Amino acid sequence: MSAKNEHVWSEDYEQEIIRLANSFPGLKHSFDDCGHIHASFCRIERFLIPVDKPDAFSEIPNEKFLNAMISAQLNKSIPPADYKNFLSRLNDFLLERKLSISKGNTTFVNGKPYAVLVLTRGCEWKRKKLVDQDCVLLGTIDAYVEGRHFRKEENATPPGFYAACAAASDIGANGGSILYLDLTLINPGEKAADFMEEVFEAAEFFKIPRVTNDLFDDYELAELGEFTALISVIGKVQKKKEMTLQGLEEGMSVYVAGRAGISRAADYYVPKEHLMYNLNPEFRQKVFKAIKSKAVCNDVSDGVDKSLNNLLRYSTGLDINIDSSKLMLAANNPFGLKVTVDDILCGGDDYSLVIATKSELKSIEGVVRIGEVIRGNKKINYY
Repeated sequence: MSAKNEHVWSEDYEQEIIRLANSFPGLKHSFDDCGHIHASFCRIERFLIPVDKPDAFSEIPNEKFLNAMISAQLNKSIPPADYKNFLSRLNDFLLERKLSISKGNTTFVNGKPYAVLVLTRGCEWKRKKLVDQDCVLLGTIDAYVEGRHFRKEENATPPGFYAACAAASDIGANGGSILYLDLTLINPGEKAADFMEEVFEAAEFFKIPRVTNDLFDDYELAELGEFTALISVIGKVQKKKEMTLQGLEEGMSVYVAGRAGISRAADYYVPKEHLMYNLNPEFRQKVFKAIKSKAVCNDVSDGVDKSLNNLLRYSTGLDINIDSSKLMLAANNPFGLKVTVDDILCGGDDYSLVIATKSELKSIEGVVRIGEVIRGNKKINYY
């Protein structure tokens, strides 16, 4: 299967699961990069749920929780409909607790399917809000699996640094700053210390003030197989400055901010300098500061093509026209790699930004205008 076909197949599979989840009243969720978190959030609690044993929800303490975020590791050889029992039990659990999903994430691995449910607790001693009235809290959760999402070999970005950067990217892509990072390691073995040290290095890069961690390193989880890191990130953003996927309009220009296609061209031995360039908080804030009109934004975790389709997700009667020659400029390749259009469209792990806005951004170093939004039928047109 070609990279393009594999990319499309994975997207169709994920969207089918999302549609199935949205058929349950308690699971209706946009599956955007971030969700809103209750302002009285204080701490995170994690629960590992085998997808084929959804009765495990009954073992979660009957306490007052504020938010729910879930990362489900799904076996891609299993039809999405086979997860209906798990989704039904999750739906019942959330309705019973009067919770809603703040962030959902699906990760495709070859091992036994699990879900990590992250619930947030409020301040017990004082109902103190962590943000001012003009800000909202954002939350996100993602899974990173050794051998699929990061490589341990020499010359690859250290896996802990990569995973923390990728998780933090969601908050930054929404225009926010990061307050809190929580790390959960499953089956890390002897790698735990190095991985956590690398996460702390990334936290220093992002100036994250608070980092916590926990281990699920139990013999009962050996069947999961892969070393997996679950990272939850909490951030804040000004209400009028939040970047979302809603609001695409005819006449908007489409930009790539940062380098695209580099990671796949490097066979996912991702140069650390590449991640730090794309995720530099100062660079992103410079881009967002230049946006003076309505805009929609998505970070490029799985290729520019997916991000462009994400921009169209909530639109009607619109197409996006893309100039393929301008895509090559978006590679902005300083590493001497042979980058192709397919690398840019379908390669993951770049964490540049795709932005649609009527504001002028192309004068900013590192930003390339690649197309425009026109009337149409919800398609991406490459020419």
